[in-house]
Amino acid sequence: MTPSSTEAAALEGEIGSLEETKKLHTAQDPGEFKDKAGSHVPKIRVKEGKLEVEVAHEMKDEHFIEYIWAKNSEDGSMLGACKLSPSDQPILHVDVPDGVKSVVAFEMCNQHGLWKSDPTPVC
Repeated sequence: MTPSSTEAAALEGEIGSLEETKKLHTAQDPGEFKDKAGSHVPKIRVKEGKLEVEVAHEMKDEHFIEYIWAKNSEDGSMLGACKLSPSDQPILHVDVPDGVKSVVAFEMCNQHGLWKSDPTPVC
């Protein structure tokens, strides 16, 4: 289901707030969560113009991935995003626009915060 433009704008606003206010964790700099990178750093796969972002994380009522989003690594433009509930699978599918050469993915865990992948080339 594709969100309406109003819903998409609201989602981008929520994500923008997270990016501005939350500490960013990466595989190289997991902060206080050094043993959590494997289940929190988003994994990116690109095939035939399609982007899949997956987070290898359990989805339980008390501990789940709240958001996943992907951006163009070069200019920071949003490629796609989703807001999740504990009953959802932590996966995002997005069409990669022409001209995008590299993507980066993010996820927000309700207990372990904001995580970012390394940039991934689009072939």
